[in-house]
Amino acid sequence: ALHHVPQLASLDLYNCEIGSKGAASLAAALLHVPQLVSLDLSGNSILPVGVASLAGALHRVPQLASLDLFSNHIGAEGAASLAAALHHVPQLVSLDLSENGIRSEGAASLAAALHHVPQLVSLDLSEN
Repeated sequence: ALHHVPQLASLDLYNCEIGSKGAASLAAALLHVPQLVSLDLSGNSILPVGVASLAGALHRVPQLASLDLFSNHIGAEGAASLAAALHHVPQLVSLDLSENGIRSEGAASLAAALHHVPQLVSLDLSEN
């Protein structure tokens, strides 16, 4: 359905129970919304596999400025997947990864990739 709204700038799917399968479907659909600047997927239990799908599709939304993945149980593995893809979203200003159980390993992966997002002004890693 996203192919019908190619100018979409903001997508909020907070607490919609999309899970990892929904995250994978959304990742494929990002091709159709290259102008997306804000994506909120908080509270969807997308797990490490779901965030890996999303990370693999970030190159499709290079203007993304805000990404909210609060409370998705992505763990250190998911944080590492996301960190490896941050270079695709250099305009990122806000990243919320709170309550994801990323632990120190995931935080280290993210820290090593932060140079790819020089515009970042808000990074929430609370409750991890």
